[in-house]
Amino acid sequence: MTAMKRHRDDDLPDGHLAGEAMRRAVRTQIRTKEPPETEQAYRRLKHEGYSDRGAVELIAAVVAAEIFFMLSQKSDYDPARYARMLKRLPELPPDSDA
Repeated sequence: MTAMKRHRDDDLPDGHLAGEAMRRAVRTQIRTKEPPETEQAYRRLKHEGYSDRGAVELIAAVVAAEIFFMLSQKSDYDPARYARMLKRLPELPPDSDA
């Protein structure tokens, strides 16, 4: 019997996996320019001196805030709210004002 090869993510805590998924989503949004506000926020943050990683982390925080709002309010994704939060970066959205 051969041992099953474990995926490298199997040893990571769930919070890390969720964060990594959000960072991947941000990078996809930047690459595809969908929504365009994500790529615009990324370019603006880079221009303001943030590293690639720093800019992606800030945008991922907005993704997390939007997901939190959707789940806590049982609402749909709101592209206008998401765009407003991106425009406020580097100011992070408070939990109650997603």
